[in-house]
Amino acid sequence: MTTFNNAKTANKRQQPHITNYSLPEVIESATPLFLATVGAVLGVVVLISNVSDTKASDALNLAAIAMAGGAGLARSGRSGQDFSVKQQDGNLEVDTPADR
Repeated sequence: MTTFNNAKTANKRQQPHITNYSLPEVIESATPLFLATVGAVLGVVVLISNVSDTKASDALNLAAIAMAGGAGLARSGRSGQDFSVKQQDGNLEVDTPADR
């Protein structure tokens, strides 16, 4: 058993915060990073290797497309719910963006 001399020290021993992420959220956040990494690696490999101009151009285009795809999939934040459903007196009320 550990004894602490003051209350400030005792409050510092807290359980670590555990965040549960679902698999779709992990995939959604990792996909842009993966595509950008693949594009960057492909671009660097083409630049340091000795290939013909046509193949280098094609590979750099593919690298640019992969990085652009990653940037297109990346989002800065989550949007709110598009609709809400409420039950009042046995009736369901649905609020959609079209109603606003």
